[in-house]
Parts: sequence; C-alpha cells; structure tokens
Amino acid sequence: MISENRKNVTSLDVESKIRLLLTMINDDGHVKLKSSLDKLTSRLKDKLEDYKEVISKNLFKQILFLPLKTSIYSTIASVLFTKDKQFVTDILNTFIRQIQLKNNETSKYYD
Repeated sequence: MISENRKNVTSLDVESKIRLLLTMINDDGHVKLKSSLDKLTSRLKDKLEDYKEVISKNLFKQILFLPLKTSIYSTIASVLFTKDKQFVTDILNTFIRQIQLKNNETSKYYD
C-alpha cells in the first residue's frame, strides 16, 4: 500500500513538472529558447516510455490553451517524433479530431 501511494505521488509530481515545463517554456524570452527547448525535449524523450499518457495529455492541452506557443509545441512534437513516430501521430490525430468536432459544433450556428 505504501509503495502504491508513493508511486501515485511520484506520478503526480512528474505530471506537474511536465505541465509546468510545457507551460513555462519561452516565458523568459527568445534569448534562452533554444537552450530551454533542448533541455525540455531531452527530458521528455527520457520520460516518454514511462509517461506517454501524461506527456500526450499535457502537450495536447498546451496546444489548445496556449496557441501563441504553437510553433514551440510543434518543434517539441517534431523532436519526439524522432523517438516515437506513433506517439506523435496519435497526438496529431487526436488534435485533428477535436478540431473537426469543434468545427461541426460551430457550423450548426451558421447553417
């Protein structure tokens, strides 16, 4: 029981860190962007096998809610694509489906 609780806490810690890293990237300006991207993508690639769902969910949310950073997130996705093509393909397919759903909902109001 204790190890299960410890695993849950660790999982939450990792998810929080991933979310924070994805959210905060480039908040300090373009000067450190390349360095920040290199560090972040390296960390994500290292954690990809163990935390695919967490990375996917948080990357998807960042793309939706921080559209000004889309170019940064596409760079991250490109780097992750070199590690696991199917993982990034799944993220993109999910994103496309969500856009299509939103378009269908919106088109009801304009028909």
